[in-house]
Amino acid sequence: MASTPLGEDNYPEPVFNAGRGGAGLWRVVLLAAVLIIAAVVFSMFGEQIPTELVMTFVGLLAVSGVFFLFGLAAGLFRFASTEDQRTISHAVVDSLPFGAVIADRDGKISYVNNQYGNFSGAITNGVPVSVPRLFAGYADAGEAIYRLSRAAKDGRSAIEDIRVPGGLGGSQAEAGRVFWYRVSVRPLPQTDDARTPLVAWSVEDITRDRESNESAFRDLQRAIDYLDHSPSGFFSADAQGRIQYLNSTLADWLGYDLAEFNAGQLEMRDIVRGDGASLLMRGRGDGEIRTEIIDIDLVRRNGTALPVRLLHRAARLADGELGETRTLVLDRSSAPDTEEELRAAEVRFSRFFNDTPFAIATLDGQGRIVRTNAPFGRIFRWSGESKSLEMRPIHELIGEASHERLKRALADASAQRSEVEPVDAVLSVEGDHAVRLYISASETSAGSPEQINVYALDMTDQRKLEAQFAQSQKMQAVGQLAGGVAHDFNNLLTAIIGFSDLLLLKHKPGDPSFNELMQIKQNANRAAGLTRQLLAFSRRQTLRPQVLELPLIVDD
Repeated sequence: MASTPLGEDNYPEPVFNAGRGGAGLWRVVLLAAVLIIAAVVFSMFGEQIPTELVMTFVGLLAVSGVFFLFGLAAGLFRFASTEDQRTISHAVVDSLPFGAVIADRDGKISYVNNQYGNFSGAITNGVPVSVPRLFAGYADAGEAIYRLSRAAKDGRSAIEDIRVPGGLGGSQAEAGRVFWYRVSVRPLPQTDDARTPLVAWSVEDITRDRESNESAFRDLQRAIDYLDHSPSGFFSADAQGRIQYLNSTLADWLGYDLAEFNAGQLEMRDIVRGDGASLLMRGRGDGEIRTEIIDIDLVRRNGTALPVRLLHRAARLADGELGETRTLVLDRSSAPDTEEELRAAEVRFSRFFNDTPFAIATLDGQGRIVRTNAPFGRIFRWSGESKSLEMRPIHELIGEASHERLKRALADASAQRSEVEPVDAVLSVEGDHAVRLYISASETSAGSPEQINVYALDMTDQRKLEAQFAQSQKMQAVGQLAGGVAHDFNNLLTAIIGFSDLLLLKHKPGDPSFNELMQIKQNANRAAGLTRQLLAFSRRQTLRPQVLELPLIVDD
């Protein structure tokens, strides 16, 4: 709406200005009183006053008159107007689009702009009323006006939105309409011409803004109601996979009470089956927002599967972080009879594709990832929250040692060779994670970049089992070797023990060599015990535990 420019003819004159002409009038009265007193003195005591003094006084008056005339001509002085001058500060207040009142803390008014006078009831018998008195007759405004008055008394700033049915003045034509006014008060800085602290009141009609906001809020409520009761489900999640919004339709399908749902209470893995959450926590690396169609199973609250088709959007922010996702959910648990076979086939393929225990991906001609199934991110230890997998070269996911073999395998697949040698590789992420890649050519079609299929088996556990088996084989070989050595050593010990017994028969306990011979026999018996244990280990015999007397063994 165009506004009329302000000029001399339409300047918004203030309704009231307590300081208008007051100071100049008192100065004129004071000067007149001085001159009258001087005239009376000269008339009564003229004969007694020396002529020199009279001439001096007249000369001073003449000089002062000439000085003020020159000052007036030079612009040092000006005639005071009967109206207050339109200074910049006055123009700012007078041109405000809302009512403004300057008063002291007790409510005595000093200045009222033109907009305030336009409110019904603001002027009574030609005198402006204070803001608290303007709203005094409206019950809904009582508490707000009391708080504002207390703030004005204390020199504090305050603001209130006041509801007035019918508006100020209570127009009969709009008696059923509710009007809103924004009333504020704030203290003003101390000035030289103000003897008491002043506060500035403002009154603004915000009815149109409130009606616009209420209308927008009602439209928003209707939109939310339409979304909540739409025939399809909808949910949104943040970058961490926490569900921020869930419409009523999807909550009913999953068995959740929408009244008990709070933003962030559910996570993506709570409603998406298996590794499917990783499919939804990805986005294009270039930040472009694109809608993906994903056939997947959601998980109801009771643990059963719900086959759905998702129209999913996820984008990345400028700094590369994953933004919020928007997902439309279509129920595929049933379909018209004419489409039932197609629906069942698509659901079977979706479960076959996303619920397999190995990773599947399709690549373009340059070896970049076009599409993956749900377990791909888990097997390749790739978090979709950090970077997107889409259009990322697959060789970046494996160690450099396998790059050449992978390159040859991709070239063979691109050449449509029927047999491509599998590639065993170690992942480029931290840790000892291994995969075996089976690569084959894909059926090409116009407009589709998919040319190569990759199937990846997680070989990490198998590699560990192979290492454990090799170690067990080594231990078995060591056991067999130890058994053979122990058998030969046991024969030697038998001879040593036998000859020790013969020597003991010839040397009695009093013989000086008796103790040495006993030590030989005892150590030979201990060695024979160790040999029996080695033989039992090599032959995998079952050893029976026995109760030992430790003091006797220690003494021995």
